[in-house]
Amino acid sequence: MSKDGLASDSGVTDVTLSSLHVFKQNSGKLSSVTFGEEIPWEIARVFFISVDDPETRGDHAHIRCNQAFICTMGSVRIVCKDGVNEKSFTLDALQQLLIVPAGIWVNLNMEEHSSVAVLTDLPYDEHDYLRSWQEYEAFRKKS
Repeated sequence: MSKDGLASDSGVTDVTLSSLHVFKQNSGKLSSVTFGEEIPWEIARVFFISVDDPETRGDHAHIRCNQAFICTMGSVRIVCKDGVNEKSFTLDALQQLLIVPAGIWVNLNMEEHSSVAVLTDLPYDEHDYLRSWQEYEAFRKKS
């Protein structure tokens, strides 16, 4: 993060994919996240995105907000961009945890009947969003 508190210096190499422990019992699975261990920051907000038909969601970046993604059903391909580099991650198992730092452009390409949980370190703030690619490029040039 830069000296002004903005994450314009994050890169796709800062995006991390890790595995959560999954407990299998009978016909189901249980997976958990321990804050401070798998996720390095305190959680301020949790929300869920669910689609019936294939859909692209996200298509924006955050100035200060860090995010963690867990696919709870189906499959989602998450494309992360930093203005120069691009990296794609496919989440299709409950034990996969993708942590995306602030300053990374994110597209979620969700397959039909998919659901993803998103955990963030900040509450919703419309002013934290970069919703156009031109606005994002200008933000990245500030660092």
